[in-house]
Amino acid sequence: MRRFPYLAPLLILVALPAVGIVCTLIINTIYDLEQIRAACSIPEIQQEHASACSDVEQISLLRDASSLALLASLFIPLVYHGVAILVGRNRLLVAIVFSTLVKLSILLTVALVLIDGLIFIFSLYWSFALTISRIPIGLLAAVGLGAIFAALGLLRSIFALGRRLELTIVGKKLALSDNESLIGGIRSIAAKMGARPPDHVVVGLDPAFFVTSANVVVIGESKKLTLTGETLYLSAPLLRILKPDELTAVVAHELGHFVGRDTLYSRRFAPIYVQLNHSLDRLSNIEHLSDVAKLPGLALLSILMTIFASKERAIGRTRELEADKKAASIAPSEALISALVKIGLVARRWGELREENIEALNNGMFLNNLCQTFAEAILTMTDHDEALSRVLLVLENERVSHPTDTHPTNAERATNLNVDIDAVVNASFSELREHLQSTGSHILSQALEEKLTNSEQRILLELGLAQLPSRPDVGGDERPRTTDTEVGADKGSLAASEQLKPETASPLPDDGVPGFLRPTKRAPDTRS
Repeated sequence: MRRFPYLAPLLILVALPAVGIVCTLIINTIYDLEQIRAACSIPEIQQEHASACSDVEQISLLRDASSLALLASLFIPLVYHGVAILVGRNRLLVAIVFSTLVKLSILLTVALVLIDGLIFIFSLYWSFALTISRIPIGLLAAVGLGAIFAALGLLRSIFALGRRLELTIVGKKLALSDNESLIGGIRSIAAKMGARPPDHVVVGLDPAFFVTSANVVVIGESKKLTLTGETLYLSAPLLRILKPDELTAVVAHELGHFVGRDTLYSRRFAPIYVQLNHSLDRLSNIEHLSDVAKLPGLALLSILMTIFASKERAIGRTRELEADKKAASIAPSEALISALVKIGLVARRWGELREENIEALNNGMFLNNLCQTFAEAILTMTDHDEALSRVLLVLENERVSHPTDTHPTNAERATNLNVDIDAVVNASFSELREHLQSTGSHILSQALEEKLTNSEQRILLELGLAQLPSRPDVGGDERPRTTDTEVGADKGSLAASEQLKPETASPLPDDGVPGFLRPTKRAPDTRS
């Protein structure tokens, strides 16, 4: 199966035409259709047995249609494979050819779904008619409607292809007037690289950096905000741990995806690739027998996705390594590798802190500044030198998370930049504590970090991922009090006396959350 990964969908693709061929072969064996057809060619017999002759013609048509559908089911994947070989790893050709091929494939899939649906319907019809002389009208109608609905759904998806994707982010859009130094630095990096500066810069609490050309819906402002154009996302907690040269390297890497030939690939291939995934999701919902008509379309698009997924992974890895080299042209190579190692390390701690934040909310306590809490948690980690060193070494072979691409390992990226990763790991660890204790780690204002924390807590409560405890002794509008207890003490000190201050914690505002985020019932206590 690994040598031929689309064997399973190919078998599904040929299944329905094979059913039609087998059905007509059995009927031909029993009734000798060729002899009957020869007899029906005589005008007298055709007039006398018009109904029987018509039935024979329909069965012959079923046989011919099944044979042609079977050949098409085998030929189309071969065309896909041939096109994939011709375009190779040339991202310009992949971006152009893939978008065109997907649209043609969906049209072919629509035709195949309808033809295979008819083949299956007539196979069932003649099987029942010639065996028990009863026709399952309800079943045949259900299969036919299933094929029609699947075809219409695929046709609708064509109009969505190539549209800008939409990404929802909890965060804040940075205004130039309030963040002139940071945004000016980003624009300076873009100018040095010959890249177009991002149209928007958004900061949030998710532990990742990325640039996207998708439409970005920002939740966390006073009202929902939709951004178009290129958007650079910065992680507020990670800004605390990166030195200036490391931040420069990370931003340069992300902007490197919109330099030169990578731009067309980023804007054309990614939306089509995601929309094809959405089409597959719609077809993969198989719940009833009538949904069998969706199987040919699901199989054909799965083969196309499988063939080009390998291209996407190979090109994605090359893109990352090229973006690394672009970043290294304006920042030290060691700075980028150091940033990747740090991000891989602390991203684990951020996940734990988020769970602790939910637990604190469930207990009626509010952390005032999650970025500050995060920084103190990382300081605690640096106290355990030997254990942390082992963790850092493991991170050499890890990848940094990203919304779209599969990244090379840190070790591969270090080799690409001719960097001694062992030396970088040790230096990153030794400098981390000193940097966290310096004022240079405060790139964003404390007020902005507290607003992000407030937005995070409000969204968690609105989604039901956290729930304030019921307090019979508390008045209707009175906020539950916090207590001087340590959050997550078994995982490291979070300095409760600094983080859980009842006199400084601000009440959560009632406005600012979109209506679609208001659930009708409490969601389970898990993150999706």
